[in-house]
Amino acid sequence: MWEEPELLTLMWFRSSNMSRRRIKHLLKCLLKTAPPVLIFCEKKADVDAIHEYLLREVAAVAIHGGMDQEEREYAISSFKAGKKDVLVATDNWTNGKVWQHWSSNNIRKQESE
Repeated sequence: MWEEPELLTLMWFRSSNMSRRRIKHLLKCLLKTAPPVLIFCEKKADVDAIHEYLLREVAAVAIHGGMDQEEREYAISSFKAGKKDVLVATDNWTNGKVWQHWSSNNIRKQESE
């Protein structure tokens, strides 16, 4: 059964802000943030780029519409089970499928600068 963690941090990463410097800053912030963390991006390419960079130091998975069903199911299940600390997803795909399990009192929202 799904157990709700105490707190879920949501971050939005806008494509207009995409740069190597911003991704490095995101990683720096993640290293100071308690899991679980859900990062929303506008584009599949952004999800892939951020996920690839984060894998250097963070237990992360990615999910977007360009992945096959098996990859998406693995990402969701490993994030929900707490095996992965960070889920990077396109904002339009997720649309509540992952974070609907958290109550609004347990969600901390952050936007990338």
